[in-house]
Amino acid sequence: MSCSSSSGSEGEEEGFDSYRKGGYHAVRIGDPFSGGRYIAQRKLGWGQFSTVWLAYDTLSSSYVALKIQKSAQQFAQAALHEIEFLSAAADGDLQNTKCVVRLIDHFKHAGPNGQHLCMVLEFLGDSLLRLISSKDFNARTQKYKPDTPMAVKITAYKDNSFEFTVKSPSVSWYIKKAAGVDKGSTRPGHLTVTTLSVRHVYEIAKVKQTDPFCQYMPLESICKSIIGTANSMGIKIVQDLE
Repeated sequence: MSCSSSSGSEGEEEGFDSYRKGGYHAVRIGDPFSGGRYIAQRKLGWGQFSTVWLAYDTLSSSYVALKIQKSAQQFAQAALHEIEFLSAAADGDLQNTKCVVRLIDHFKHAGPNGQHLCMVLEFLGDSLLRLISSKDFNARTQKYKPDTPMAVKITAYKDNSFEFTVKSPSVSWYIKKAAGVDKGSTRPGHLTVTTLSVRHVYEIAKVKQTDPFCQYMPLESICKSIIGTANSMGIKIVQDLE
């Protein structure tokens, strides 16, 4: 009855206890919405306010994202605010130059748990959870220890495909980690908080050279940049640590 077993979504699920009066609407694959115009295909994701489904629009013969809000009043009110915002954004940007997701339709759907406000949005692609759970993503990030901050740039294309690049943590993060400090100097150039060896600089440079934007930079240039960052943090570079 819930969308959990039939959706094919990955990761933590919303839980059966939320399918009650005032809560989620239970969806089965093939369920019709808005007089049969939209047909549920599979679950894309969920949040504290709603579940989101891939649906087929029989009128336009295209796939859309169907967002089904919980039925309690506070969630319905939040949906009305979202509809108002998305409608205003679309009216003020007819050519969609601001890249705001387009609201295609909205309607009310009555079910066993109450009346649910539903929004039909353009389908942008799969969930971020599915992307970061992919084997490719795991392969690119397996060299990093848990809790290591990374920057991930995701590019979405019109055919709903994605590509991503993974960037290692910032130079300042590596410097603080190697130096064993939480922050740099409040008066760089006047107050030195600690020292760092040339060997540490070299090791950080080797890691940063694996970043897509640094892979063609000479190691010497990366080292000079790291030394400059360390100096700006009040961390002195020495030949060897005593």
